[in-house]
Amino acid sequence: MAGKDGLTATYDVSTLNTQLDRAKSRKRLVIIGALALIVIWAGIFLDLFLPRLLAHQLTVVPLAGLVVVLGFTALFLLTLIPGLRSTRSGGAKVHVDGTELRIELRSGQALSLRWDDPRACLELYDFSAAPRSRVNVDTSFSVRLSDVETALPREAFEAILSSARDHHFAIRIVRGSGWIYPASVAPQIYYIKSG
Repeated sequence: MAGKDGLTATYDVSTLNTQLDRAKSRKRLVIIGALALIVIWAGIFLDLFLPRLLAHQLTVVPLAGLVVVLGFTALFLLTLIPGLRSTRSGGAKVHVDGTELRIELRSGQALSLRWDDPRACLELYDFSAAPRSRVNVDTSFSVRLSDVETALPREAFEAILSSARDHHFAIRIVRGSGWIYPASVAPQIYYIKSG
């Protein structure tokens, strides 16, 4: 939360994201476990049917079953892999100014969203109404940019939202998942895109 001068602000979010990364590591383990089970399941299924398939001894029904099982396996893999990407570590610093939003990752990479980019989009999350036991970090705010979620202090959240409004971005606010939270305390999700 250093260096605020008019249109420019830089926030050190490394401590908040260390906490968030611990929560993400649990999600990462669940996804990797599910991927491993799916691959093992598909391997066993192939091991049972591949010799008969190669020997042309499969009838239509087992062959159709094999195609369906392998199709579902591929579908599950395709849905789990983006989930694995979403568990990447959050940022160390967030910089907001009149030209861009930049998130510097601990790996040294930087994610950038230019306010004048007609394809620019991001998501802001406000968990301030959620019970503290459901929030994994010491803040109730985060941003998702390029599949990387970064925890934010309130000031950074407000600076990003203000810059998006100043640059005439379209902002759609919805309530988060009713499966996890009751509707009254569900997080607010701000879908923000260049308008």
